[in-house]
Amino acid sequence: MINMMDISSIKIKVKDELKKSYAPVTGYYLACAIITENGVYIDHNFEHESSLRFEHVEYRALKKVLRKEVTPRISRIIMYGRGKVKKFKHYVPCCFCCELLRPYTTRGTTVYLMRLEKSNKSLSLNFDELVRSYKTLTYSRVGSPDAKKTKAALKHSTILNKKDRDFLLDLILLGRRRGVTFYLTGSSSGRGGVSTFLIHKLGISYKDIDLICVLNRKTDCKGIQKDVEGIVKKHYGLLSKVIRDIPKYQNIQGVIISKVYYHFDSDPEPFIDLTYSSKLEGSFIKEEYNTRNWFYELV
Repeated sequence: MINMMDISSIKIKVKDELKKSYAPVTGYYLACAIITENGVYIDHNFEHESSLRFEHVEYRALKKVLRKEVTPRISRIIMYGRGKVKKFKHYVPCCFCCELLRPYTTRGTTVYLMRLEKSNKSLSLNFDELVRSYKTLTYSRVGSPDAKKTKAALKHSTILNKKDRDFLLDLILLGRRRGVTFYLTGSSSGRGGVSTFLIHKLGISYKDIDLICVLNRKTDCKGIQKDVEGIVKKHYGLLSKVIRDIPKYQNIQGVIISKVYYHFDSDPEPFIDLTYSSKLEGSFIKEEYNTRNWFYELV
């Protein structure tokens, strides 16, 4: 049995392990400890630049466990990060790592997210709750030829406030007029996997609106962006616009045309985050958003 003094020393070792992390592609440096009934196993993540292959920290630590124990029972998983790791969702175990860990966990297994630099918050999660947040949902659309019914559907289906629902309705009308399709994803959709789980767990609201715009022709992109900017201005006033870089590892299929976000002058964090693409598949930052249907098609 691991006591609290042992946990304190384990956290120090996890912080030391972080120095070995190698993440030149994404900038997400991670370390973790997997604690079983018989031992503590600590490792870090490692990214292979040439092949864009990423070894997740939980996977590497679990391999250490399985080399030493035949039937391990994991009691706690401790996670820590730095670099671009700024939010809980950045260093909570992903759905694929959870699937690898699940055979060795119990009902009481917890995931502890250590405090990040410049933060006074840590978080403890039940592993089973975390796994449930990653469930696959049925493909879903929001919309109707009747604008009033579309507004009602947005209110019923999403966790958006009225102002943001009105903004989305105008995007839907633009999409119908210009022959493009918008998709709402992320925590504001209410279908955002662990993102939605965390905002409910913490009792907070969504911070941004994540959208994907799928175009029939790449040449339409500039015109559609201009129309979208007019709608943004109509609902929120003049926001600052930032054109994002498109990292190669986020665009393996080469379908992303442009990434843009808008933010208020008082807050540099994205408020409206838009990805313009030629195809839905391959447009998501994380593939599980697509395969698990963590989005709404806006029609």
